[in-house]
Amino acid sequence: MTSEQEQLIRACRAFLQNESYEPEGCDITALAAEAARHNLFGVLYCAAQESCAENEKLRRAFEDCIFANGLAHSVCDSAAQALEGAGIRFVTFKGAALDRYYPVPQARTMGDADILIDAQNRAEAKKALCAAGFTCEHCNGPVWEYTKNGMRFEVHTSLVNGRIGSSSAVEFFSDAIEHAHFSGLCGSFDLQYHFEYLIAHLAHHICFYGAGIRMVLDLAVMLTYCSVSADEAVKTLSECGLGDFAKAALAICFKWFGVGIDGVSADDEACELIAGHGAFGMSNRNVAAALQRRDLEENAGSCAAAQRLRLLFPPYRRLKDIPYIHFIEGRPYLTPAAWVYRIFYNLRHRKALLKSAAARMSESGTHEEAQNELEILKRIGL
Repeated sequence: MTSEQEQLIRACRAFLQNESYEPEGCDITALAAEAARHNLFGVLYCAAQESCAENEKLRRAFEDCIFANGLAHSVCDSAAQALEGAGIRFVTFKGAALDRYYPVPQARTMGDADILIDAQNRAEAKKALCAAGFTCEHCNGPVWEYTKNGMRFEVHTSLVNGRIGSSSAVEFFSDAIEHAHFSGLCGSFDLQYHFEYLIAHLAHHICFYGAGIRMVLDLAVMLTYCSVSADEAVKTLSECGLGDFAKAALAICFKWFGVGIDGVSADDEACELIAGHGAFGMSNRNVAAALQRRDLEENAGSCAAAQRLRLLFPPYRRLKDIPYIHFIEGRPYLTPAAWVYRIFYNLRHRKALLKSAAARMSESGTHEEAQNELEILKRIGL
């Protein structure tokens, strides 16, 4: 890890323990940039504000965090009123339900807000939300995306979407809404259940592209302030094949923040994978290696040419969950049309990313990086 990443983890630990933090061995501007990559700028400012009190840029950026957090909750409240008015039950989860446990709630930034509803209520929820001023951006797959006042709002019908290693996590969390406690139509998860889900969510992101320091900090916050049990989480998640990963993740949590599972060695390369590529594993990243690693998981031994073809022409089961290809859901016979549409869409919106990934797919270094990532994931139970 870089010195900035190590110092950011130290700052997060100080924040968690309500202690002040003094930057050591790194430039505060570089440290702030690292915090921004991990969506941890608010946490850094709160921990280091005494040593950064005269830095106007940092103070203003934290004020932006406060505004963004307030906006997210305002949008959640608006959505809650709309759904309650339509007689639809819902559960708020992840950031909008978790930030209250942070020592400074506004420091827990949110790129979006998330709620869970029953699948049969998606159409009625869309009608109610649009009437309340939301714009539906994507309405296919298990997550429908809306925006209001510049804030993204995601309506889920399942907590876990997509394969997580060889686990049965999708099925395990398929009845998640039945685990919520309701006051009227507004529900909340039992804290232990929410904690176990966050571990599975961390696993999902690591399997996709990657996860950052904040997702581990979320676990540490719950362990510190919510009376949840790390051992119970490992026991429960073992039922769906994520027990070993839970041990590995909570060992990293203990190494970084002093809470989690002691006595289990944290995998150093897994620590670097989480700390090295920003909040969602996309910063300073060889995207081709991540794509190739995911392909290797499903198609061991395939050649680079076959991997490039699958990158350009993914199967229906992947296409139907891509938000901008909403016309294909339930119509697998439109797969060729979706391939054409996807190519033109990416050329227009993601030309640099697609070109870079395709160009690097056949590089020997990319293959080695993909293989190494795959070995790391296997070691931590994925």
